[in-house]
Amino acid sequence: MKGKRRIEVEITDGGKKKVLEYQMDLIDIKKPARWDGRWRIIFSDISENHKKARDALRQKFYAWGFYPLQKSVFVYPYPCSDAIVVMRDLFYIPTKSLLMVETDHIGNEAELKKFFRLH
Repeated sequence: MKGKRRIEVEITDGGKKKVLEYQMDLIDIKKPARWDGRWRIIFSDISENHKKARDALRQKFYAWGFYPLQKSVFVYPYPCSDAIVVMRDLFYIPTKSLLMVETDHIGNEAELKKFFRLH
């Protein structure tokens, strides 16, 4: 490799933000042909120190079609744990700050079935 020089490139904060936005856009959830009858409840307790990550995550939940049960609690009827883990890793969110629970029963099931068109 005689005569070859090494070049180092540093990405600005604005560039890092663009890369992060691009990575977020690539994350998607594939809906199965049939619903398995299980609800996924996502609890997010992300501190004010990570406000940008919290807001971006909430925005992604809405884009995916999650149902906002409360400000920091979302419900989804399809498997989504892989996407949740990727988002958590992407934003360096501690595991305890973004949790998912699966259940067969939920209190407002009729409303949720209507929202997700699960008849």
